[in-house]
Amino acid sequence: AVFLAAGLVGHAHAVPVKARGPLATRIVQIMRRLRDVRRFGAVSVAPDGRSIAWTMTATRPAHGAKPAGGSTTGNPGEILQLADIDGTHVRTVRIPGAVKTCHYSSLTWSPHSRILAFLSNCNHGRKYREQLDVYEVAANAVRARRITHLRGFVHELTWVPGGSMLSFLYVKGDLHPIAAVSATKPQVGVIGRAGVEHQQLAVVPATGGTVSEITPYPVFVYEYDWSQSGNRVAYVGAPPPGRDNWWVAKLYTQTYGGPARVVLDPSTVKGSLHGLQIA
Repeated sequence: AVFLAAGLVGHAHAVPVKARGPLATRIVQIMRRLRDVRRFGAVSVAPDGRSIAWTMTATRPAHGAKPAGGSTTGNPGEILQLADIDGTHVRTVRIPGAVKTCHYSSLTWSPHSRILAFLSNCNHGRKYREQLDVYEVAANAVRARRITHLRGFVHELTWVPGGSMLSFLYVKGDLHPIAAVSATKPQVGVIGRAGVEHQQLAVVPATGGTVSEITPYPVFVYEYDWSQSGNRVAYVGAPPPGRDNWWVAKLYTQTYGGPARVVLDPSTVKGSLHGLQIA
């Protein structure tokens, strides 16, 4: 069926129209062609300039992949590929037990360019298909390994300078994406108290191991950056819920394992920055 949008003053609705004959055939052909389109994304060049990685939509399950919970929806997944910087020696990364609709994001190379870390949902079926975990693959290999088992929304993966740790923003226990244009989850319980997301900066050893949230629980972290030495981090944060309080965010610094310190509060600072919002 084709849906035509009909707009009237004060309201709009969709009217289903059943296509017949040549029009129906043409629509089916277009939809099939769209499924065959290959889209490239998430390009990342290694610091030494010798390797490159990218993602690409897959028109069929990758080698050895299995459907996500028996799903046959036909939704295309992605493949992750590595190559030399001149485009030679292209190889597809493989994750043992990968589901049909894998997706990848936050491709980031280690400082020494020997390991590519990334986020993926490849080992999660239909029930947890939005759950991402941290994976690694060597620059000269094709088999990736999973180094985390997370339960919550995760993004902004990066290497801590020095290459021994990885860091990311993490909302433990809540998979709903948190962004300016993302849909909000249903509010249940006491508004403003129940179900409030706490986004913290988390770290994990590059070899795998325990995930640790290192920023204070009462501070919702929006973005962060590490010092060159990797022993200090700066971040922008505000009291949760993060969707409601970004305009009162402050700039913090913190040594690894130490207490947070406010270095800029626009509500109290003197001069031209007073009353502004941190972006």
